[in-house]
Amino acid sequence: MSKSEKAAITEESLRQLLSQMGDHVAKRDIPEIKKFIVSYVEKVIVYEKHVEVIFKVPLWV
Repeated sequence: MSKSEKAAITEESLRQLLSQMGDHVAKRDIPEIKKFIVSYVEKVIVYEKHVEVIFKVPLWV
């Protein structure tokens, strides 16, 4: 599958996805949180003063 054939995620759809994830976190919906992490999070890097989250999602704006 070429890059042009992959499903693209816009900034707006990513914002909506993260907003929905916030609802799951607030409700402590562990199964939904796990699904999100497996589907969208590549890795998390924890530093002394900040945290970086690397997502698996290609952004095409």
